Amino acid sequence: MTEPAKAGSCAEDISRLNAAMKDQYEPFSWSNMFYCAVARGSELRKDALVSRTQMKAIASDVTWATRLERIGEEQDCKAKLVTAKRLLKTN
Repeated sequence: MTEPAKAGSCAEDISRLNAAMKDQYEPFSWSNMFYCAVARGSELRKDALVSRTQMKAIASDVTWATRLERIGEEQDCKAKLVTAKRLLKTN
């Protein structure tokens, strides 16, 4: 049985990384409404901490960590998130 999320747990790290990834993108505005629906909301901010390639790698790591967390592999989950946390400067 998996334990509930505790302070500093992998689930918390995943949540923080998801929020940090969302902050790297331009916010939605009504001027974007007429852009291509696929591209809308997919532009990184000009002051983003990471590149598009790094963002893809981070998203992949977070996806894997989520899977590991669901099956109860806390140590492997935390190890998978080390690079993503460093790139997005989250603790």
